[in-house]
Amino acid sequence: MQTGETKRYSTVHDQIYDDRFKYVDGLVAMKAQIEKVRDKEYRIYAGKALYGTHVRAADLRGGAALVLAGLVVQDDAQSSTVVHDFQRIQRGYEDMVKKLNKCGAKL
Repeated sequence: MQTGETKRYSTVHDQIYDDRFKYVDGLVAMKAQIEKVRDKEYRIYAGKALYGTHVRAADLRGGAALVLAGLVVQDDAQSSTVVHDFQRIQRGYEDMVKKLNKCGAKL
């Protein structure tokens, strides 16, 4: 790595929960650049714009990740994010929509 160059990806791995990465398909559908390095390990590249689409909350934490990713999609009237099975998120995050709207989100 040359001086002044920054790392352009993060590596995420989970050795405990087998299905932790169910949300990756949703992020990829939003055009995130993610590659599977090996079983239970993914590399997520920075600098790639996300675009809104329809995604599914497979579980509580993964669904929350998709909601947060939806907040940073390209600012385009045709690019909104719809999270299906939102009830999976609501059971663990009380008043999530209300709280995010208070922070300036438009949900």
